[in-house]
Amino acid sequence: MSGLRPAIFAVNSALIILSLAAICCRVGGRIFLVRSFGWHDALIALAAFCATVFSILQMVSTRFGLGLPSQVVPGRDMRTFHKLVMASRLFYFICNWSVKHSLLLFYTELTIDRWPKRSIYIMHGIAFAFGCTCIGATIFQCTPIRAMWDMNVKGVCINMNDFNYFNSCFMLATDLVLYAMPLVFTWKLQLRRPQRVGVNCLFALGGLVLAASGARVYYVRAQARKPDFTYKFAATMICAVIENHLAIIVACAPSIKVIMLLAFPGLASKFERLVSRETQEHEGNRSSGITVDLEATFPVQRHSGGGTRPFSSRALSDESKKSREFRMGKWWRAPSSWDVNAAERILPA
Repeated sequence: MSGLRPAIFAVNSALIILSLAAICCRVGGRIFLVRSFGWHDALIALAAFCATVFSILQMVSTRFGLGLPSQVVPGRDMRTFHKLVMASRLFYFICNWSVKHSLLLFYTELTIDRWPKRSIYIMHGIAFAFGCTCIGATIFQCTPIRAMWDMNVKGVCINMNDFNYFNSCFMLATDLVLYAMPLVFTWKLQLRRPQRVGVNCLFALGGLVLAASGARVYYVRAQARKPDFTYKFAATMICAVIENHLAIIVACAPSIKVIMLLAFPGLASKFERLVSRETQEHEGNRSSGITVDLEATFPVQRHSGGGTRPFSSRALSDESKKSREFRMGKWWRAPSSWDVNAAERILPA
């Protein structure tokens, strides 16, 4: 009987490859192109490591009954299985914790206004407290700890069905706020239509993460109503694996785009022609303005010869202090209240 084991291997193997490719684009680009490596880059790299270990533990667990109905799993395998469950849950929560803080640190680079900043700090506090609570509950769910995997040891354990249900619902709520925040921050940005669509699509990819998180809530509820731990826990973990790896890929999406433009320069010219066609009428009525690209990674600009170069090499005016901030690499910081048109400058095409 194979159960869910083929699905576990297929999903985890594919997502490990995609996540590692995404993190290589981000880390490699930040180190070799931008020559800058921030805390949000370090945290997303930690998240990728934890997600990979989490997936490997899931695949190893199939040897001890994961994905099979509990009635066909030998009792001698259950002790090892429960140990693997504890280890995999730890890496899952650390990965989720790292992704949240990485995205929030990235969001601080998208706004300088008071209330957006405060909302980010509040989310930092919630994410940190929630992550510590989940990790602590996973380790100390039984007293003594050994009672979690050794049925011969008498101990007191928390109700894991209630904990998993609360955890899944609360995580879904925080993810919803987390992926909605950049859409709120950029709502008043004076972007060209193709750019606004691109920005919204980028962050809308977070909807895939929310869908996986919602599916996890469903399977947690199904396990509570009709227990079959080894089988339904596998379905829950498949959703958790998809949730974590997709979150990493979404966080690395801007870097992937830039690497694609470097590898295939023709894509940049096609996108430029699309932008010029869609915005020609709007541009004719403007005496000044600014084009904001929210990739706080390493955007590229076309050379006259057809090559590409980092945005940091652009020559910007010295008309004001804000102009100097743009030249020093703070091009992604919008003016206060996101009043982009008030900047009164034009970036080179």
